[in-house]
Amino acid sequence: MTFTALHRAVGAEPGPLSDDLLNRAVASGVTESSDLDWKSELPPAKGLAQTDFPKDVAAMANSGGGVIVFGVRESQKAAVSRADVGVFGRELRAFAA
Repeated sequence: MTFTALHRAVGAEPGPLSDDLLNRAVASGVTESSDLDWKSELPPAKGLAQTDFPKDVAAMANSGGGVIVFGVRESQKAAVSRADVGVFGRELRAFAA
């Protein structure tokens, strides 16, 4: 069973990541933490090294892990709405493991 920072933030039992978890997080205005980061869009496939994405992944890995959630808009670090990020392409799958 999976238990992530997102599960903890919404008070969910261990289980798969789901739309329901994201909707609950947005409805509750869950704020980012050291192990939970909201991103409204996927990083670009080209020029990935020049974005903040590698730095975000490294920082999370160096602090014990966590979850970067794409498709959530935030305001002052609190989730405020969902965003369509499009298709999750092969270019980013290496980071999803």
